Amino acid sequence: MERLYAYRDLTINGVTVSPMYAFRGGDATLTQWVCAQTGTVLSIAGAGADPTINGYGPCLGDRSVVFNGGYATGKYFQAASADIFNVATEDIGLEGVFWLNSSTASQTHYNKRSLTVGMQIYNTAAAMSFYFQDAAAHNVALTWNFTGGVINHFMLFWNRDENSVNGMRLYVNGVISPDIGSANGFTVENISSLADKFTLGARSDGGGTRSISSLAWLTEWKCSNWFQAGAAGPAEWAIIARQRMALWTGNQALYQALGTTTPSSL
Repeated sequence: MERLYAYRDLTINGVTVSPMYAFRGGDATLTQWVCAQTGTVLSIAGAGADPTINGYGPCLGDRSVVFNGGYATGKYFQAASADIFNVATEDIGLEGVFWLNSSTASQTHYNKRSLTVGMQIYNTAAAMSFYFQDAAAHNVALTWNFTGGVINHFMLFWNRDENSVNGMRLYVNGVISPDIGSANGFTVENISSLADKFTLGARSDGGGTRSISSLAWLTEWKCSNWFQAGAAGPAEWAIIARQRMALWTGNQALYQALGTTTPSSL
């Protein structure tokens, strides 16, 4: 994760943006997970099994947090208040590196959402969903069928001003998801639940199914009017997703030399 962290500022459409947050697996303890970007502390919460700290990392020197949860059991990490890491109407980029347990159990990995409004990453069996809903009941979800027991890199981009099929894209291991979302109707509404706390490894209210997978890296960028309009947006995102995947795996020099290297799996 050190390469991703070292180059965590992201330049898109000529505008460089620093992350709103950046969580590295190696920064977690049994009592807290400190954000490498801001110093914000997520405290351990819930009951049941502790997470495994300094778990297996995907690259040499990397570490991950292994959540040992299940249905409504297992501890997770949560912000102190609901006003931390909110997104209003900005464009967003989201990046993560994680290992999905080969179990077919449903799991919640990231949540800042009530039962309606907010943002969430969860899976039902192998179908990993990135879900967003605003206060006006607009909702969108991008889904990819992940292979259990495999480490994955993902990037999601969302142009909040682009009310077309070019509004949102998901890339997994540098490859575009066939599931295409639209930002239609979301432009003027907040997409963070202002009443729910930023949570890793479970739902914000502690209910439902908690994670039994590993998280090594999670970061998010936000900036108003950041992305290019129309098809130019996804065209630029695809390049960045391949570059970030290559940077993470150590193939950045090869990518720069060839310009077309797209690692698809590890």
